[in-house]
Amino acid sequence: LSAILLFIEGTISTNNEIRHIARTEVRTGLPNEHGCVEWLNHLRNLPEFTEYAAVFFDLTKFSDINRKYGITGGNVVLASYGLTLSEHLEKDELLARQYGNQFVAVIKNCHVDSFLELLSGVPVSFYDKQADKVRSVNVSARAGIFRIDRADLDGEEIISCAAIALSMAKSKNGKMIAVYLKGEFGGF
Repeated sequence: LSAILLFIEGTISTNNEIRHIARTEVRTGLPNEHGCVEWLNHLRNLPEFTEYAAVFFDLTKFSDINRKYGITGGNVVLASYGLTLSEHLEKDELLARQYGNQFVAVIKNCHVDSFLELLSGVPVSFYDKQADKVRSVNVSARAGIFRIDRADLDGEEIISCAAIALSMAKSKNGKMIAVYLKGEFGGF
């Protein structure tokens, strides 16, 4: 009987580890796109779902960081940046890495302005292995915002709306932020 219980316990533990790995981005330790979608789908069952916004953003001039510090250094900057931003989130908010230099944050509407201030530029410290010293770079981002206005949207649709807003921000010269508003875009 104890051998069966140990086997069941081991199987449950292994399944939980696999589940965690499948939802976590390797370089940053943040949730990946799948983990973010799952979190949003869980959140939509709560009454406060429409009090949140999705902010899809990518780092500006990140290729310069990769050229200067190499891909490995760039990955360290991504992880440090994710940690820095995560420190400013509430426990019921989420930061996830999508791919490349793109992230998505799901935050309460009342925190959007302060989060956007962070995206305008935040110093990120990291250890540069090649130079054997700590360096600091200022990292900024362009963002697309989608304020969740309906409870029938699933996680993928929400991320997609925020990603479309980011595409609009990129296409507008001088605009760092675009907001997706019921099929129309506004920028600031």
